[in-house]
Amino acid sequence: MNMKALFTAIASSTLALTLAFGSAKAAENDNNTKENTKVETVEVTQVSNPTATKVNSRYKTTASLNLRSDASTNSTVKTTVSSGTVVKASAKKTINNKTWYKVSVNGKQGWMSGDYLSKTSKSITKASASNDSGSDIVDQALKYIGIPYRYGGTTTSGFDCSGFTQYVFNQQGKSLTRTSRSQRSETRYTSNPQAGDLVFFTQGGGSIDHVAIYMGDGKIVHAAGSQVQVQSINNGYWNRYLHSYGTLN
Repeated sequence: MNMKALFTAIASSTLALTLAFGSAKAAENDNNTKENTKVETVEVTQVSNPTATKVNSRYKTTASLNLRSDASTNSTVKTTVSSGTVVKASAKKTINNKTWYKVSVNGKQGWMSGDYLSKTSKSITKASASNDSGSDIVDQALKYIGIPYRYGGTTTSGFDCSGFTQYVFNQQGKSLTRTSRSQRSETRYTSNPQAGDLVFFTQGGGSIDHVAIYMGDGKIVHAAGSQVQVQSINNGYWNRYLHSYGTLN
């Protein structure tokens, strides 16, 4: 082979090797790019709110119990029923290990705590007229939540304790006198308070000096502190000064 042919063969071989190496390198870079741009998939588990399950049962209340707008003790009280009332449940759900039932009673729907419901086969009976009236008083009182406390106040510009109870009862067509002491004298003592009854307190020792409206379930609504508000009488300050319960004849 002459020298020219030899150089030509060497050059051709070198070019072929260069092209092959370049193709392999490009393929390697392409694979690296794909690996570097690979998106890692992360599985996210969504936590949903507790959902209600359907039921079709009747329950009897074992205490005076609030019907609430939602399954929470912080939700609005729609009405209060007396102990022994039979309600129809259509759903239930459990929140923080506490079971709530969606029930119908006296034409209203809402949620009740399962802690105070006992399953029964009794038919549903409408609550007594007096209890209906008491629930209406509670509903009326709750309209004024947040109105400021004002000593001597008897209007929605500001209430004191007896001015508030007098105003609420008057709105429901029931007459009450002006002071907590006189309201105690015109109501009948009861050891089994129902929604709409009055609760009397003696903060100064001996004489009646405060009055509230009983909501049921150990709760009262009254003008106290800085405003009209809902509080518990099962413990704390108000329990220490509780005097008696009164129902209006």
